[in-house]
Parts: sequence; C-alpha cells; structure tokens
Amino acid sequence: MVVMKTTAPDDIHVIDALHPSLDEELDRFFDELHDERRYFGPSASDNPKPFRSLVEALRRRDGITLAALECGRVVGVARVDAGGELLIAVTVDRRGRGIGTTLGHAAVQRAACLGQRRVVFRTSRRHHAARRVGEHLGGTLVERTRGRTEFILGTR
Repeated sequence: MVVMKTTAPDDIHVIDALHPSLDEELDRFFDELHDERRYFGPSASDNPKPFRSLVEALRRRDGITLAALECGRVVGVARVDAGGELLIAVTVDRRGRGIGTTLGHAAVQRAACLGQRRVVFRTSRRHHAARRVGEHLGGTLVERTRGRTEFILGTR
C-alpha cells in the first residue's frame, strides 16, 4: 500500500485503491454514492450526485485508482483510465474540503510518473463543484458542445 504526500487536510491520506485490503471499504464508498439522493434545481449544480456511469467507471480495476482515506473510511476515489481520462468522486459529507482536488493532483502526478503525457478532466458548465476542481488542477479549459467542458492537464 502506497501513501502519497498530499495537500489535503491532515486527517486525509491518499493511497493506492487497488490493494485487496480496501475492497470492503470501497464497496461501502460506492454503495454510499449509489444511495445518495439526487436533487434538482439550482442547488444541484453545487453538490450533484455522481452519475451511475461515473461510479461504474470508478469501480473498474484498470488504470490508476487512488482513494482518500479518513480514519480508515474511503471518502473519495480518483481514477485515470488508459485513455488518460481523470474521474473523481467524493462522499457527500466530505465535498467542498479539497479532497477532490487533492485526489486529482495525486492522480495526475502518478500518471506522469507512469509516462502519461496528458490527462483530461471532463465535466459540464453547470457542475460548479467539478469545475472548481478542474480550475484548481490547472491546465487548459476547453469548452465543448452541449455544455460540456474539458480541462487538459499536461503532466510534463
């Protein structure tokens, strides 16, 4: 198990999520995301429930997968897939504390160490929290069609 140096709050540790000892805790994390209520309206863009497709993509065991642990509990997961797409989710009770940004930085750093030259973080114009994470990660903002945006992050 690898613990990475991060800028997260002192009680958060970023580790490799593919270690078998985390399987049960990851299952609890994904169940928590699945069971989260979906809200609609203006407040939903500040704290939206992760889409099922995001949760399923985070569950995959290929690529780089990191977990944010707080007192032994997984409170966030980030994954960089083989194509260089960065995916991040944080539990509802821990959003807005810099955990997603910390996971994003750690995942981009790990991708660079493994030779990946570019990472893309995709979101939408209405997903304000994810856009803030993308802005904190840096990179180049690209506006796409249908309200989609990408943050292109160079790793070298």
